[in-house]
Amino acid sequence: MRLGLYLSRQVGLAVAGTGGVLMVLALGLDLLDTATDLLDLGGFAALARYSALRLPLIGVTVLPIAVLTGGAIAFFALAARSELVVMRAAGLNTLRLLLMLAPLSVLIGIGYGFLSDAIAARAERALVRSFPELVGNPTARLVWARAPDEIVRIGSAEASGGVLSDVSIFALDEGGLILSRTDAGGAVYRRDGWELTGTVTVTGIGAGHSEAAGRVWTTRLRPADVRTLAARPEFVGADRAAQVLAGIAYGARGAAFYQTRLWRGWIAAAVPTIMLLFAAAAGFGLTRSGGRGWLAAGGVATGFLFIATDGFLISLGASGAMDPLLAVVSAPALFAGLGLWSIILLEE
Repeated sequence: MRLGLYLSRQVGLAVAGTGGVLMVLALGLDLLDTATDLLDLGGFAALARYSALRLPLIGVTVLPIAVLTGGAIAFFALAARSELVVMRAAGLNTLRLLLMLAPLSVLIGIGYGFLSDAIAARAERALVRSFPELVGNPTARLVWARAPDEIVRIGSAEASGGVLSDVSIFALDEGGLILSRTDAGGAVYRRDGWELTGTVTVTGIGAGHSEAAGRVWTTRLRPADVRTLAARPEFVGADRAAQVLAGIAYGARGAAFYQTRLWRGWIAAAVPTIMLLFAAAAGFGLTRSGGRGWLAAGGVATGFLFIATDGFLISLGASGAMDPLLAVVSAPALFAGLGLWSIILLEE
């Protein structure tokens, strides 16, 4: 019990220290381009708020790297002090030592899963709302919104999301085929729906006509949905993806993207554990190889290869070029097996 706590403390402190350094460096590089504008907008208060909202987004990228490099540093230190040799001489093999780190791995995994699935998405939305001048005005560009019964094309929208320009509404049947198209010069949100403005043209199969402005468009789309879709968020949580797939919420991308985000929300918690496997393999490889550091470097390099492969496959799944579930599961399953195999190989 005490040995497990000692190992967890050594690895946890190394991961926390490495993560803190990497996050400060990443945030510093980000502020090189934005600090002056932030100070002009709102002084140090704006700078502090921007930094607080950026940190969760940076953390999603930094945390796996921190677990990999920080874990490797911790095992290097244990090897340098001959502590691993003593543990192994006491009859503890590599897998038993790693099992002692299971609580720490689970804790980091849950934190990373919650960070990447919920906190980062909320921080990104808040960042767009708070600093539209710095992240661009996303509502001033073309927006697509899709639900099971309609597709909406919006040429542009005001920052509030409640005033739209150049609107096209495609009504769909249950099979997803277009029943009719309504074009309007714009739309203004009212309590009872959207009031279409300008010339309203309705076309359908074999028929078409124009109407005067003032027609009410009844839909579940709200100004908040317009703002969210226009921002084209990079971080979409599993709950939001499930709502889009169920037709409860509007989406701006294809079903494959939201299916990928849904599965990724469940798998993300396993990423730190895989990183820790390669960090441990690097440390044990160093102790068992007479000081040959290339084994340690190989473990760290394989961890970075996992990050690159995982990101590439997720991109394929989100674009529809690969089955979403297969895209999300392939890299974690493959590299987890590779990490366990390397540890067993070093044990022999």
